Amino acid sequence: MAITPSGTGSHSQVFRAVERATGREVAVKAVNTDTGGWPDRDRRHLSFLREEISVHQEVSGHPFVVDLLGVFEDPEACYIVEELAHGGSLLDHMHSRASMGTEGEVRLLLRRLLEACGFLHHRRIVHRDIKPENILVMDDGVMHSGKLADFGFALRLDPCPPPMIAVGTPEYIAPEVLLQQPFDGRADVWSAGVTAFCLLSGALPFRGLTLDKLYTAVLDGACSFTGSEWREVSAPAQDLVRRMLVVDPAQRWTAGELLEHPWLSGTAGMAVTTLRLDRRGRVRLKALVLAVVFVQRLRRGLGRPWPSQQELGSP
Repeated sequence: MAITPSGTGSHSQVFRAVERATGREVAVKAVNTDTGGWPDRDRRHLSFLREEISVHQEVSGHPFVVDLLGVFEDPEACYIVEELAHGGSLLDHMHSRASMGTEGEVRLLLRRLLEACGFLHHRRIVHRDIKPENILVMDDGVMHSGKLADFGFALRLDPCPPPMIAVGTPEYIAPEVLLQQPFDGRADVWSAGVTAFCLLSGALPFRGLTLDKLYTAVLDGACSFTGSEWREVSAPAQDLVRRMLVVDPAQRWTAGELLEHPWLSGTAGMAVTTLRLDRRGRVRLKALVLAVVFVQRLRRGLGRPWPSQQELGSP
């Protein structure tokens, strides 16, 4: 297998590889499993890694989930082989083009995403980190070829109740997860709703100059559909996003219910105008996402907990 570096993470490095026997291009994630010096921390890391692989193996094969092709280990690393996404992540796609495509293209992508979510939820699995970075564009330049990826935070709801621990990316995290309350697959629906809002408007729905202000906006459900960026988006598309971004999870639609929505089922009209995202908007959106990722990693590195429910206040 011929291998070339493709990217790095805090515990891993991603390579682009070619199977010599078949000529097929694949992605190989090499995860450091050496426990030298930090045995307790790294044992937890290994436990999380094995659960990520187990969940991915269970859901691999669905047409809208990135295929897991194999797992190999040596004394220092675990190598996870996946199908290669020629278009990179959806976040890369969003910032490499002058437009987001048409509303119809966004509809096709969201339908794929919600079908993947429904598949997971039927198996009592919650992804817990749906965002543009974790949706991979399989065909370069074709946004609606996206597939769901990265099961590092995925959680099985059975046989035990989920731990009340807030994980995920703050801009996309559901209110009930943020408050460390019981949750189910509708937490993924919220995150997918934030992604849908971004795709249709070119902006993030919940913003704040500090994490505290961001959390307050999320808990209040303080997003607006009145800006000029929404003028070219059809009413049915806006209605779908509103049903995804309901603060009370009991009132939020499930993935299965959303797939029957007129906009996704193709029975409602949609705007055909290209959804444009100007350069300033792209830079602002990317800066916000990168800032959130940086803060999240910083908090992990310092061992700081998420704010308690008392610190956040009631929703």
